[in-house]
Amino acid sequence: VVESLEACAARIRALDPDDPSSFLLGGLTEVLRSNGPEMVVQLREAFRRDPSDRDTLLWLGVASLSLGQPEVADKLIHELYRVDPLSPLSPLLVGYSGFFQGRIEKAARYQEEALRLGPDVHVSLWCAVRTFMAAGNPARAAECAQRLRERDPESPFSESSGLLLSGLEGKSDSMPEASQGLRNWAARDGEWGQYVSDAYAFGGDHEKALEWLELARQGGFYNHIYLTQHDPFVRDLAKTAEWEKVMARIVETHRAFEERLVPIEVPF
Repeated sequence: VVESLEACAARIRALDPDDPSSFLLGGLTEVLRSNGPEMVVQLREAFRRDPSDRDTLLWLGVASLSLGQPEVADKLIHELYRVDPLSPLSPLLVGYSGFFQGRIEKAARYQEEALRLGPDVHVSLWCAVRTFMAAGNPARAAECAQRLRERDPESPFSESSGLLLSGLEGKSDSMPEASQGLRNWAARDGEWGQYVSDAYAFGGDHEKALEWLELARQGGFYNHIYLTQHDPFVRDLAKTAEWEKVMARIVETHRAFEERLVPIEVPF
């Protein structure tokens, strides 16, 4: 699939070097390669040429949220919601953007809308578990986690959301061990590692929380603004010297990534 996308992108670029679809295909190729930073580089070029494309808005919004451009991500996501309000992914992303900015009530409201539009969308249920936990509604979070278990009990969505619910016990020795399959997912997408890091931090296992946070950094999660200002699950962990060391690495990785980016103007 990757080779086919690359071939299509190359053919389009040969015909018209400024065609935005070649950069969109380039960005989607990097999605399949699990290369978030390069995906953003490609998708920014697509957006500069066509800021109205829904696929570009979606993927660039998602990646920008994880990679540490929350203001840009929020604008892109709200525009996607404006042009495509009936897709469950649109309110889902508005809610998740609010979550990463500490706007938990807004996040929960939009997550409910996403679940009304698509009650069995795995990613909506997965995001909803963390959002409802942050909103102080563990019963609603447990409902969403149970729905995931019913739909696909072996999926990383189900396992990671279950880990977060396990943190309600507040005892580090009661936290389950994450599977190798979940670790493999996190290695491909840093947001998964950060989700699991939140779960272990919430459960009081600081050692595993830091291990998974470092895995998140390596996988492309650079949103240090969320981690230092809005993350509701790390209050005790954030007081440790070990946390500061990991955060320093995330900030430096984010700085180096930002230096690669061509600025974009978001006209909405």
